Amino acid sequence: MLLGDEPALELEERFYQRLLAGDATEASDISEHELTKLSLSAYYDAVPMKALVLAQRDAAGGKLSGEKQAEIRDTVEEVVDAMAEFDDKSPTEDGAAVELLPDQPEPEEAPDLPYIEAKGLPAAWRVEHPVLCIASRSALDEAASAMLAQLLQKHGLSARVQPFTDVSSAKGFKIDAQDARIVCLSYFGATSSPVHVRYLIRRLRRVMPSTKFVACFWMLQADQSKLEEWRKIVGADLMASSLIDAARICLAEASRSAVSPKDVELPVLVAAD
Repeated sequence: MLLGDEPALELEERFYQRLLAGDATEASDISEHELTKLSLSAYYDAVPMKALVLAQRDAAGGKLSGEKQAEIRDTVEEVVDAMAEFDDKSPTEDGAAVELLPDQPEPEEAPDLPYIEAKGLPAAWRVEHPVLCIASRSALDEAASAMLAQLLQKHGLSARVQPFTDVSSAKGFKIDAQDARIVCLSYFGATSSPVHVRYLIRRLRRVMPSTKFVACFWMLQADQSKLEEWRKIVGADLMASSLIDAARICLAEASRSAVSPKDVELPVLVAAD
């Protein structure tokens, strides 16, 4: 690799290789090393989510079977489980300087996510899982949901991941947390209008009429106009394009409802028409 003409693999490409190989140990080792430079939420967006984008592109090109996507989801879930012991905070919060290579730029770090306390929330939010994370279309969506749920839990808001198989068809449709205040719909599709998400939200609203829906369009990070267009198409209340955005929206909604809300910076939310 050092002497050849081929450029070195990007970190998300290395991580994707480990996912394809089902090597959760090496993928977790990569993660632990990167957490010396980034918070967990920033790392999830910077590496595993980008690796899942690569997987989605292969799946769209017919190079990744449904079975292989499920194996990737399982490996991501193992990595998420391995990250359970880490707090979501910048490494610099511990007072230790981050060692960088010569001429290496400082890692980009998003503003810290707020923390909330469940005891300060009204009764409607003190249910077992006030946030429900649902995979809209594939096992890759479920992998992203696992990371989002963990981030929310680390910031004081319990979340449940709804298995993709439970909502994959109208006949087998099943929801385990109908009292959730927010539903986050994870969606990696990007080549066509997400009509599947629209029909899923319609079904969910029948059984969860007072719940807010956040459409998470992971493939549209740089296209705000497309995000808004798709939000209207699917009938979602809010939208996000990264795990940090989605987590911030959920935490902000919970904070607004708190009996004694803390001073947190709330994101600009997009209300449905």
